[in-house]
Amino acid sequence: EIMSFQGHDDRVTSCAFSPLVGDRKSGILTTSMYDGTVRLWKNLTGSEDEEFRHNSTYLTCIAFSPEQPPDERAGRVLAGSFDGSAIIWDIESKKLLLKLGVEIEGTGGWRVEKIRDRHEDAVVSCCFHPAMGSERAITTSLDGTAKIWNTQWGNCLATLEGHAQAVNGCCYSKDGQQVYTVSSDQTVREWMAGAPYTCLTVIRGHYGPIHQCSFATSGKHLFTVSEDRSVRAWLKVKLEPEEFNPDERVRVGSQHFAVSKSHMQGEISEFFQWHQVALFASTHALRCVAGSTGEDNEEIACGGADGSVFVLRLMLPGDY
Repeated sequence: EIMSFQGHDDRVTSCAFSPLVGDRKSGILTTSMYDGTVRLWKNLTGSEDEEFRHNSTYLTCIAFSPEQPPDERAGRVLAGSFDGSAIIWDIESKKLLLKLGVEIEGTGGWRVEKIRDRHEDAVVSCCFHPAMGSERAITTSLDGTAKIWNTQWGNCLATLEGHAQAVNGCCYSKDGQQVYTVSSDQTVREWMAGAPYTCLTVIRGHYGPIHQCSFATSGKHLFTVSEDRSVRAWLKVKLEPEEFNPDERVRVGSQHFAVSKSHMQGEISEFFQWHQVALFASTHALRCVAGSTGEDNEEIACGGADGSVFVLRLMLPGDY
């Protein structure tokens, strides 16, 4: 642990590193539905930007868009709500920009909001696609599903189904080719980020509900936090064709799986398996995790059920 932020009066429900490096809105954004506040922390000093703090009794999760200034879309925040809805707002003005899954009909003073797509239970996690201008995002819900959205128009592109219980967290891979979801069923699922949105594999190892997942700087390690009070780091290993054995049973990690890719000579298959490479046992009941956008270290910010926020750095043999 290299830093902790104390201030929330109850459990932290979401945290995210701001991509606005050098901007006055840079830092770590956290929200707690339980103490009713959204707060911005300076990750160099650990102090809170008290002028930014505002009250919100309904926001359960937050995520930043990847754009940087002078792009006018920079500073957009995707937020999920306990009523199953998701919105996009601006961090500078705090104004609402778009409601996902809602179509507005009418002109002038007569406007009607029609709900086209919405989760059937609380939205508990959300994430923008990492590519600037992609206009894609994902939300997950206690209803056991995840939804992929077009963030320009607000329409739902796909609903991901497969988890046996609530889907608590999500993230994209660094290249945006895969989506990851974590669930109370104690599993992590890897999906194709584009059509047909197929589930590629299931990662096992946690002994309690998994609350969130995130990649950090390199994009190599997937971090997950769980009710079992652990932070785990996972590494996707490429296999040689002769090593591929889809019938091999594993207790920690994933089974061998194949991914097909288009090639000039037709489709080719690559083979992979997820391995657990690190485990951090915490005294805190962990609820959320966010990967740093910095370039030097594999750092993550974690939020606890007791309101604590702390930062960890992954250091494997050879990193010293």
